[in-house]
Order: sequence, then structure tokens, then C-alpha cells
Amino acid sequence: MKLFFKIFSVVFHPIFLSTFCMAYILLVSNNPVLAAPAGKEVQWLGIVAYSTLFMPLLVIFLLWRLKFLQSFEMESTKERYVPLIACMSFYFWVFWIFHFSLQAPSWIQMFLLSSFVVMVLSFLFTIFSKISLHVAAISCIAVYAFLLNASTGFQDIIFLVVALFIFSITWLSRKKLQAHNNPQLITGGVLGIIAALISFLIY
Repeated sequence: MKLFFKIFSVVFHPIFLSTFCMAYILLVSNNPVLAAPAGKEVQWLGIVAYSTLFMPLLVIFLLWRLKFLQSFEMESTKERYVPLIACMSFYFWVFWIFHFSLQAPSWIQMFLLSSFVVMVLSFLFTIFSKISLHVAAISCIAVYAFLLNASTGFQDIIFLVVALFIFSITWLSRKKLQAHNNPQLITGGVLGIIAALISFLIY
């Protein structure tokens, strides 16, 4: 069972979640509020994957090779500073592109903004204490999925159910792997909720 939780934590690492969610939003969802211009879906997904997956992974890999990180898990608080700052920069950049250049639908912009905000909040709290970045990221997505469904007549109920399922297993896996204690898990969850609500209120 421990191996399952370990694999789950890797597959649903925060660094992958934005790309996973945008893949659903752009390629699967039929919700009109998430509709990208015809023929632009793959291009938009590529922009998000490049900015929120490829570039952060490259930074983490370089930091690891330069011995600034002991492992990709970044278990110590100090190891998380530079990767989080890099991620904040990339996440803000992709939000900026979708907001000003691509003029994406507001719900897509809201998702990207919430991803940036949860990074900022996670970084600020990491200065003082270790938190669960896994739980922060997935709780932000789960609340976004709920707000999306509540505002559009529950047209993406599968998105919400899957997000809640991943949230539950993520919480359990981080607990069982002893990666975090309860306060760290709760703090991560609260930060994710706050990030999603801030973005919702802005839009």
C-alpha cells in the first residue's frame, strides 16, 4: 500500500496538476464557459505545459544537479524557496499571456490565476513553516471545480468528483507516507481554498 501512495504522490505532484487540469478544460469539457477558440486547444495546452510543467521541471533538475537540492521531493523547507520562486514566475507569466495576449475565457484565466496565487501563498507560509504543497495544489483545484460547477449548473460534475477523489487520496497518501503532520496538511488545504476564493472574487 505504501508503494501505491508513493506512486500516487509522484503522478499527482503539484507540478503536473495544472497541465492535467488544463487538458481536461481544453480537450474534454463541453462547458461553454471554458471554450477555447476552435483549433487553439492544443496550442493553449502546449503553452500551459511549457510554462507550468517543462520549465519548473528544468529548474528543479538543474538545482538538483548543482547539489542545491538533495532530492526532487524537496523535503526540507529551505530547499523549496528557489523552486517556488521559479514556479511563481512561470505561473504568473502564463496567466499574463492568457489574460492580455490570448484573452482567454474568464474561467480559464481564473484557474491560472488561482494556480499562481496558491504558489504565492505556499511560498509565504513556507518561509515560516513546512506545509503540504500537494494538498495546497489539489485543494485549490477542488474548490475551483466546485465553484465552476456551482456557477454553471454542474456541467462538469466529473471534474468535481475526480478532483475530490484525488484530494482525498492525496491527503491520505501524504499522511501515510509521514511526509506531513496534520497541521501541515490542514494549512495546505486552507491555502488552496483561499487561493481559489481570491481568484473567484477577482473575476
